[in-house]
Amino acid sequence: MAGYVAVGGTRLWADPSPATGSYGYGLGFVDRWADPNGVGGYLWSMFDQMARATPTAIWWQLCMDLSPAKPTVEGTHAQAVTTIGLLRNRFPGTPVFVSAFPSYDPPLHCGYDEFTWIANQVVARLIADGVASAGPVLSPLDVDTQLRDWCHPNTVGITNWGNQLRSFFG
Repeated sequence: MAGYVAVGGTRLWADPSPATGSYGYGLGFVDRWADPNGVGGYLWSMFDQMARATPTAIWWQLCMDLSPAKPTVEGTHAQAVTTIGLLRNRFPGTPVFVSAFPSYDPPLHCGYDEFTWIANQVVARLIADGVASAGPVLSPLDVDTQLRDWCHPNTVGITNWGNQLRSFFG
């Protein structure tokens, strides 16, 4: 979202927390969002604090935890349906767009490529079932667009993704 805001995107809600100045969703994996009364409570608490107005659209980039158990298509799909239901309870009628976490080029830099495949399967099923609409497919991270942790976008990657989000959402 930082890239989207930096390139002038305004349609998606992207306000940082007034308390911390950050978006506060670090480690916001699907299994945590799907558990609002347990480990995901802190995510929903932050979300609710920042949700001052009904958004015109919600975009969710589906990401999964590598541990403690390997995610599956079935389990992740169930968690995603639960999470989207919780979003719809908060913002009835607001369109929900979903995208898989982008891939890496070359693959396996971050260890997420298998999970990107799972996320793509889940996203396709959510769209086919009418649970959500197709979100943007962001470009893969490569050696020129990622930090040297080989997982996260660098400034170029953030800007690229921001431009892609702005092209999709306006």
